[in-house]
Amino acid sequence: MRIALFHDDDPRIPRIRGELTERGHRVLVVGPGASHGFLARLFDEERPDIIHSFGRGFFGLASAAWWRQRLHAHGTRRVHDVDGVHFCDGHADGSLTGALLEARYLHVLGLR
Repeated sequence: MRIALFHDDDPRIPRIRGELTERGHRVLVVGPGASHGFLARLFDEERPDIIHSFGRGFFGLASAAWWRQRLHAHGTRRVHDVDGVHFCDGHADGSLTGALLEARYLHVLGLR
């Protein structure tokens, strides 16, 4: 599974990236400073299955929501660390371990 972690300097990202990578997933970290042009090229080559948003800053909310809208028709789904956020397909608490996050992503993708 390809997973894009959109964040605004969330300290959990290294742990989450490591745990998901160890489980065999391709993890793309998108944070402050990522350019729209770079992401367009990257996502054209490697469309994420899941966009996981962290925080309430620009990348955690606005950028992740924009990419979800653009990629949703191609099967990309978005979860947010907090329940009740607009333009999300589900909730996935970033405090979960890699195995539990993986299960949550699979549920949102309709694979479990």
